[in-house]
Amino acid sequence: MAQGFADEGRVVEFRAFQPDEGDSSLGLAGRFPGAKLGPDTTVVVDHDGEPELRVKPGDFRDVIAGDLPEATTNLLAVTQRPVLQKALTAELSGEPAWRTLPSWTLIATQDNAIPAQAQEFMAERAGSHVARVQASHSPSISQPDAVADLIMKAADTTR
Repeated sequence: MAQGFADEGRVVEFRAFQPDEGDSSLGLAGRFPGAKLGPDTTVVVDHDGEPELRVKPGDFRDVIAGDLPEATTNLLAVTQRPVLQKALTAELSGEPAWRTLPSWTLIATQDNAIPAQAQEFMAERAGSHVARVQASHSPSISQPDAVADLIMKAADTTR
């Protein structure tokens, strides 16, 4: 659900939540229309007594990877790693890294898991340097050059 890194005084995020203290990922996504990730598109599985969420294979393409070839999407759907339910519902405790470090965010405008409006809200609140790409929730696969460019801009800016 989130991808990025924090290293050497910078934060780079793509297809990611940027929560503030007291925010949860699902709470942020639910504040804005357009999220297709929810009870109708996920299944709860038990993993060592912890509930995890997995996107239903039939919904995976629409929710996560609509801009990828169908064969790729089908493979990703059956090999996806579930996410702990508490990872999405837990509220952030403590100060987020973007409060003290410069941040860069790649907003995927066709993301059906984290609505673009939610991404815009979080990026503005964090004061992030923003790049936008017409991509699903999987820009690291569908738009790898845009992801690499954002990482390089962050690295070049903070040297």
